[in-house]
Amino acid sequence: MRYAIISDIHANLEALDAVRKEIGELCPDRIVCLGDIVGYGANPEECVSIVINEGWPTILGNHDAAIIDPPQMEMMNTVARAALEWTAANLSDSSIKFLASLPMTMSLNSNSIAAHGLPHKPEQWLYSDDPYAVLASFRALPQKTLFMGHLHFAHSYKYAPSEEKLFLCQLPESVDLSLERNLVNVGSVGQPRDEDHRACLVIYDDAVHTAVYHRVQYDTIEAAKKIVAAGLPNILAQRLFLGR
Repeated sequence: MRYAIISDIHANLEALDAVRKEIGELCPDRIVCLGDIVGYGANPEECVSIVINEGWPTILGNHDAAIIDPPQMEMMNTVARAALEWTAANLSDSSIKFLASLPMTMSLNSNSIAAHGLPHKPEQWLYSDDPYAVLASFRALPQKTLFMGHLHFAHSYKYAPSEEKLFLCQLPESVDLSLERNLVNVGSVGQPRDEDHRACLVIYDDAVHTAVYHRVQYDTIEAAKKIVAAGLPNILAQRLFLGR
């Protein structure tokens, strides 16, 4: 089976529409979303509606969680908190109810598991830039392949259990999943931070054991204009052009 795996849409409708078009051309068997549909961008209601209407299996992200549990906003920086407060005021009750229904993890098949943050402790929203936490995730879970988002940075780890070693690959074009165990961070649709401003997604093929990254151009100017017009922090518009 071929899966299109996306994460961190962050209310960027232009990026999501471009990714949907790309996915349509790639013709995967299944599309899954690893969370953070909302936050930062100017079209949260539209992006949640697309995810609902498309019927994509979706995981809860930390920005999604902060909408349904506002005290979690206090743990975020000033810019993220301002965007979430605006988002909460611009989401319908049905969209908030949908976010509240999302699970913390998802099994794609018997050999893989996905979460927004590191999947061994999904409720802690751990990032994959901490190799000790990544190692703990491999040790705690039996699945051969782990998928996540959250960091907005496309990268992967290979784990050699016999040596207790991790091998990091930053900005890979594809990942060979046939040997060792792997963690694949699928990057971000709506706000990449790996110095490539294009939207990012991964096609995971469990028959040939590969995860292939795809980058997609979108109307960055329009997405940025909407952020400014909404009165959201200007840095959220600037980031779209910088990819960081």
